[in-house]
Amino acid sequence: MGLFERIRTFVKLHINEDHKKLAKKLLQEIPKKEMLTLLAWEIQQIQRDIVREKETSVFTEELLSRFDGKIKIEADENLIELMKSSFSMGDGNVALWGNATIEEHQQRIDMLKKQRDGIDETISFHIKAIEFIQKNGVKCLNDMLVTVN
Repeated sequence: MGLFERIRTFVKLHINEDHKKLAKKLLQEIPKKEMLTLLAWEIQQIQRDIVREKETSVFTEELLSRFDGKIKIEADENLIELMKSSFSMGDGNVALWGNATIEEHQQRIDMLKKQRDGIDETISFHIKAIEFIQKNGVKCLNDMLVTVN
């Protein structure tokens, strides 16, 4: 079982415990060398946030209009920085914004759609919960539960 699966199993067994306490317990149980994998993943998430900020600052209407129908455009500092930035394609590979092919952009889109679909599904669960609570005039879902012995 891989590191993430072990952590998931551990958390599942202690689902109602405080996340900070669980982290301390995991630090005692998982060798530091393996924890580097987790730290690397977190660093990757931070890097992604930084690239997202670059994307947001670069892909403005003004810039998109500069790209439209032109073979060459004048690159400012923000655009150059973005073109040097990488993005994950979800399979362990990365591409640079400036070098990414149509297929690589499409692979990224497909990965993001899959993530979005998972979030949309979770949102729908919460919408249903609200509907159940409102329909039954209760404060929370637990107010609807009957314990069977």
